[in-house]
Amino acid sequence: KDRSKKWRQALTNQGWENSPGDGPILSLVIGSDQKALELQSKLEKYGLLCVAIRPPTVPEGTSRLRLIVRRNLPKGTLEKLLTALEKK
Repeated sequence: KDRSKKWRQALTNQGWENSPGDGPILSLVIGSDQKALELQSKLEKYGLLCVAIRPPTVPEGTSRLRLIVRRNLPKGTLEKLLTALEKK
């Protein structure tokens, strides 16, 4: 749980909406289907695997990225994620 809290706090500090809960699955609401797919692709280029969740699984306009915080993630993964998601 501590790792998930750390990730949530880091993402919130970067300006992302806080993902509810305290478990290992984090949900970053992106909005449009296209933007969610673009960010999924960008993260893959950084060597990070995530899944874009889009309608009909979620309501229209609330597409999101699903991130899973695992114990065995390589050191520096959070920093890599924050760099890839940096809002400009």
